[in-house]
Amino acid sequence: MKLRKLLRCDTFVSEEKDPEEFLSALLHEVLAVEPLLKIRCNNKTQECNSYQIIVERDGTLKVPSVQTLMDRSFRSYEDLTFDQVPSCLILQMPRFGKKFKMFPYIFPSLELDISHMVHKRSTVCCLCLSPAEYECTQCLADPLTTDGNIRQFCQICEKQVHSCKQMKDHKPTRIETQSYVSNQRQKLELLAVLCIKTSHFVSFVKYGPGKHSWVFFDSMAGRIGNEIGTNVPVVRTCPILGDYLSMSEQQFSALDYTKMDALPKRFFSDIYMCIYQSPDRSMQSG
Repeated sequence: MKLRKLLRCDTFVSEEKDPEEFLSALLHEVLAVEPLLKIRCNNKTQECNSYQIIVERDGTLKVPSVQTLMDRSFRSYEDLTFDQVPSCLILQMPRFGKKFKMFPYIFPSLELDISHMVHKRSTVCCLCLSPAEYECTQCLADPLTTDGNIRQFCQICEKQVHSCKQMKDHKPTRIETQSYVSNQRQKLELLAVLCIKTSHFVSFVKYGPGKHSWVFFDSMAGRIGNEIGTNVPVVRTCPILGDYLSMSEQQFSALDYTKMDALPKRFFSDIYMCIYQSPDRSMQSG
């Protein structure tokens, strides 16, 4: 409650909030971090902290994966891309609150390939528009000819520009070839899943590199005292999730969900948000 009072919004104390509202307030007001996402559409970039997956209802999709839902969601827009690869990607599933779920079960992809969802920046010489071979972070960027604070040059223009006395101390670097860049897939790793069934959220979090390294967290699993007593949080290992998540979509779709244990069933049926992180970030945190 003390944290809620610090968020500078009275409704956080008196009303229930969707997790995306709370996360946005927490990231912006408390942690003061830059927006996690930069989404580009119609040559305009919008900053936000989460992405709402919106797809049309499809009776052929029984148990869709997050990868399938993301692919369909991005294809529904003509010109929608991530401006850059996010270090953290928070995805809202196609459901609304606790009442409406488009799919009874969703399969969270362990890896999310967003290579085709990232904006491809121009790699042409900023002077003659020939294919660029070099870039220089020390040259003054021209916003009309470059995407960021880097100038890109073909081999001839690079030599001409840096033959000038004022620029002889510059250290241009060779740009990676397009074939090399295209072979590098941009993939994010599943970090956590947020679930809701009634009005209470619980989470499943991956705490290590092993496939069975999953824990379940419930901040209100029990209560000490009467109705106004103290909530008792619970953290419980849930290694069986690793076995389910290692299945293919076809294998998982063929399961009898009535025989699934309570926690895994909650994980796949009550899924509300998925949180992904870049592999580089997971190595740093590990």
